[in-house]
Amino acid sequence: MWWMGKTVAAVSIITVLSACGANEGKFITQAEEILSEKMEQEPQEVTSKKFGLNLYLPEEAVLEQLSEDEFKVDYMGQVYVIMLGEEDREESKEEIKVKEEEPLLAEVHHGSEEEAFLLIGLFDGDTYEVQIGLSGVTMTTVLKASEIVDQSKLMFDIIQSVEANNQIAVN
Repeated sequence: MWWMGKTVAAVSIITVLSACGANEGKFITQAEEILSEKMEQEPQEVTSKKFGLNLYLPEEAVLEQLSEDEFKVDYMGQVYVIMLGEEDREESKEEIKVKEEEPLLAEVHHGSEEEAFLLIGLFDGDTYEVQIGLSGVTMTTVLKASEIVDQSKLMFDIIQSVEANNQIAVN
C-alpha cells in the first residue's frame, strides 16, 4: 500500500546499461529522473472504477478487461497493457530483449518495500517497448523515442494509482 505522509527513504538508483549510445544514455538518465520524481508524488485521484479496478485515467482513456489480471487502456490511439501481480524482473528483461541487445533498465527503491522500474527495449526500427512497474503492477506499450519521456510519466501516474487504490496479490 502507498505510504501516505511518511518520510521518503533515501533513494538508491541502480542502472544497467549494456549499449553505450547517446540515446540510451539520455533515456536512462531521464528514466531515473522520472522514477525518482514520481516515487515522491502522491498518487493521482481515482477517475475510473471498472472491472473491480480503481485507478486514475485521463478523461478520454478507455479501459477494457483482457483477463482477471490484465487490462487494456486505449488513450488517444496509444494502447497500453496493465498487468497485476508481481512478475520476475529477469523474465521481463528476457521478454523485452530484441535483436540480442539488453534492454535499458532503471530502478528506484524507496525503503525495502517500494520499488519502481522502467525497461526500454528496441522493438522495431525507431520504436521501443516500454515497461514500467511499481510493487506488483506493470504497464507496457510501444513508443517512438520522442514519446518515451512524456508517456512514461503518464504510465507511472496510472500504475501508481492502481497500486495505491487496489489490493494487488503479489506472488
